[in-house]
Amino acid sequence: AVVDPGVGGLRKSIIIKTNGYYYVGPDNGAFTPFLEGADAIYRIHEDKAGLPNRSKTFDGRDLFAPVAARLAAGADPLELAEATQQVARLHIPRPRREGKTLVGQVLYNDHFGNLITNIHARDLSPYGNELEVWVGGRRASVFSETYEDASLGTTIALVGSSGHLEVAVSQGNAAAQLGVGKGERVKVRAST
Repeated sequence: AVVDPGVGGLRKSIIIKTNGYYYVGPDNGAFTPFLEGADAIYRIHEDKAGLPNRSKTFDGRDLFAPVAARLAAGADPLELAEATQQVARLHIPRPRREGKTLVGQVLYNDHFGNLITNIHARDLSPYGNELEVWVGGRRASVFSETYEDASLGTTIALVGSSGHLEVAVSQGNAAAQLGVGKGERVKVRAST
């Protein structure tokens, strides 16, 4: 990952091993979503792991790519780094229960205008298969499995590819149509 405005500064570099994958990049909080349940976290030996004449401003090329290549070729992470648990974490709000209602929020709008929430599929399991989803004071008409399970212009809720609850408009833009965005409250409860 090269979401790295602190390149050349004091931030360190890390490797995260989780679910059979390695993530390599800056220790600036960008990997927060992958830290929960990580198999191992390593702090990279920056003086040994990257290219010999490493630039101070291009760790993506000179450090992260060589480390990722070595891991992909079968290197043991301990050849490149040391184990750690001290890493930067971003605060990502968690949904909470209010009586029989799960209350979360919109984290961001994707480029299609879908509203991506902080409610994960695992948070929904206690509520069963028949759900009511409300955002911006409006109820999603359909809880579906795909974007095309509803007629054109219908507001739907579904679990997207990230595993999080999304509110969308079939062949439309939910953010624009509902007039909501980041931070908007989302409520989920079992249909009665």
